[in-house]
Formats: sequence, C-alpha cells, structure tokens
Amino acid sequence: ALAKEFATGVLTCESVYIVAEVGDEMCKQGMPRFVMAYIDIRQGRFICGSSGRNITDHVLRYLILDYSPAPVAVGIQ
Repeated sequence: ALAKEFATGVLTCESVYIVAEVGDEMCKQGMPRFVMAYIDIRQGRFICGSSGRNITDHVLRYLILDYSPAPVAVGIQ
C-alpha cells in the first residue's frame, strides 16, 4: 500500500518511479545492477525505464522516488 501513496498519472494508469536492484541473471544479460524503473500499479509489474522490459521476476529490492514538491523552508526568527 505504501507504493500507491507515491503513484502519479491518470487514475487507473498510475505508476511509481523507483530505482530497482536486479539479480545476477539480468546483469549477465548486460543490464546494470541498479536501473531506473517504474511500478505499473494496475498490472503490478516492474518495468525498466530504459528498455520498457518487464523485470518483475528479477527485482531484488527497490527504492521509491518521491516526486512530490519539497516543503518550503521556514526561516528561524
């Protein structure tokens, strides 16, 4: 449920942008260990941002990228 809090896009077509770590099998095929990717919320799949390839079965762990606006800094008075 946490990933859905960061979802962006048109309703029912939401995505969550991530950095994904992939396993050795993908690295042997030439993919870097860490790739920019997104989670297709509707389909529940991890998609490589560079190739568009479904990497769901190869993701070891991921870090969600928060694209929400940063809070405004408040000066100390």
